Amino acid sequence: MPPSRAALLSLLTLVLLAGQASADWRICDEGIFRVTGGEAEPAVAHAGQDIAFRVHGVLDRNVTAGMLEVWVSYLGFNVYSKSGDLCEAVPCPLAQGELTLEFKQSLPRTAPPGPYMGCFQATAASGERLFCVDLNFRIALREAADTVADATADAIDAAAQHAVQ
Repeated sequence: MPPSRAALLSLLTLVLLAGQASADWRICDEGIFRVTGGEAEPAVAHAGQDIAFRVHGVLDRNVTAGMLEVWVSYLGFNVYSKSGDLCEAVPCPLAQGELTLEFKQSLPRTAPPGPYMGCFQATAASGERLFCVDLNFRIALREAADTVADATADAIDAAAQHAVQ
């Protein structure tokens, strides 16, 4: 007896979701930090949760200061951007050799589920490009009880702030 359409559709859905469950990365520009890997932890995050982005590589020379730019897009739309001092994001100076840079971010509670792409671009104070890496990650649906609890907490916080004013 051949498998039903519903069974095939379920299997296809599982395969597609499994393929999207891990973060992947690509180098968007070379620099003096030769990128060997990248990851988001957790690879599938939830709104309101912290996420860490790690970039692994080899630094050709010491770096004492620099700038970091981050862009995040959701379904092709820019939803977040930030630029600032590299040394506020990672401990400086950065020593020549193998290195893992970690950038942490709290995801908004209101972030919709789906695929996201983060672009991380760093430049040394000398103007030399350190790296440019794109990291893809997913935000999954949260449990309904967590979502209701967070919405209730947000409403209470907003009411308390309004009452103080």
